[in-house]
Amino acid sequence: MRASMVTLTVAMGFALCLGEPAHAAPATGTDFPLTNGPIVDSPGGKPSKDVSGIACAPAAAERQRCLIVTDEGLSAQWAELTPAGLALGRSFPVLPDKRPAAVPGAIPDTACADRNGPWKELDGEAVAYDGPWFYITGSHGCSRHGDRFNPSTFVLARIAPGGGITDESPAIGLTHRLAAVLRKAATVGPFYGTRLQEKPADNGMNVEGLAVVNGTLYAGLRAPVVDGAAFLVKTAVAPLFAADGPEPASETIPLFLGGRGIRDLAALPDGRLLVLAGPAQEEAKTYAVYVVNLDNTDADRARLVTELTPPEKKAKAEALLPLAPFPTTRVLVLFDGVAGGKPSTYPVSLPAGQ
Repeated sequence: MRASMVTLTVAMGFALCLGEPAHAAPATGTDFPLTNGPIVDSPGGKPSKDVSGIACAPAAAERQRCLIVTDEGLSAQWAELTPAGLALGRSFPVLPDKRPAAVPGAIPDTACADRNGPWKELDGEAVAYDGPWFYITGSHGCSRHGDRFNPSTFVLARIAPGGGITDESPAIGLTHRLAAVLRKAATVGPFYGTRLQEKPADNGMNVEGLAVVNGTLYAGLRAPVVDGAAFLVKTAVAPLFAADGPEPASETIPLFLGGRGIRDLAALPDGRLLVLAGPAQEEAKTYAVYVVNLDNTDADRARLVTELTPPEKKAKAEALLPLAPFPTTRVLVLFDGVAGGKPSTYPVSLPAGQ
């Protein structure tokens, strides 16, 4: 996700430097205030236990327009990041109740056991911002429980920001064309549309991270993890929303994240990416933040910044936002599995160069 930096001054607390070993004590988070109500799955709904993504536009006058997505329902929610905390705004539908007749692209066949799933939920996993658009991606995978093909989850959405966090539904464009790019991507393509975790050998493709930087899209895969590597799939974003024309080329980029998968992405102003990493399936692995320099070789591309201690036992780190000023000293993390996402900030120490 491209998460632009917020103009927010926060006390740094302690920090783990990159030079420390991977087994250093995980960082402990600090509660971050929610104002104007909770994060919800749908308009007027209860506090969500399925928060999965956040991204923000550049800051203006110490305020930053943001978009939050959960992986249940068809909606997203506006928010505003300020020195006082995260103010929640209107929740609005990203997808219509019924499948639209005309969406660019076609979903390639999958090996999901149940191929007759409904147009029911977005399964929104990540948000990105690349002016003037916000982007939201569905998981592009079979359902985790039931191995079902739901066409509504094989969607990439492009959303116009509008004027404020109380806006009605903004202009939204949808496409299925990212699905075809993922299906043909080197190394990971064979895992497209296969079982996620019905048995230990399963390693089906599942998108959970998104960054869009100067017109280039990076899809971060929670799975597959192959020979210890997680993967980014890189492609041009504009052709994905074109009604016709050739499919854009893609590049598959391995990241070595201690055997973890990618849970979220965030773009930094210097061109590097932050990666929120965690278990690809349900294995006993910690959540961690890595900094990635895409110009480096495979082995040197990703460096551990810190491991994270979730605020509650059932909390799963799902969304990452770096806080300004740059170089970042704290990141905001949102969690799945706990009501309202339990926003927490964690200390980080980024290297000046990598």
